[in-house]
Amino acid sequence: NLRRQRNIDIGMHGEYSIFIVQCYYYNEREHIYRLCMFKNAKQIADSGARSFTVTFQCGIKHQIVDVAESTQCEYTMIFATPLARDEITAKESFRKYDEL
Repeated sequence: NLRRQRNIDIGMHGEYSIFIVQCYYYNEREHIYRLCMFKNAKQIADSGARSFTVTFQCGIKHQIVDVAESTQCEYTMIFATPLARDEITAKESFRKYDEL
């Protein structure tokens, strides 16, 4: 596990290291979503593959603020974090996650 973590860019000062061990949840009326950075995003208790695109925005704390199904089985997720200083920083640090 440590060997795998060495290949992850956690930022110049380790600022993204919290995302290696922490997952985030979003409760909607009908569904619960989970985002584990550097791993996956998924809809809990549902079968079948889903695709998630995560957009980062500046926020006071780390949290999923919205999830929407843009097209069938393709979701957009907005994640707020104080680490998203600007759009370029977030785009360089993270990529689109597809559920495994």
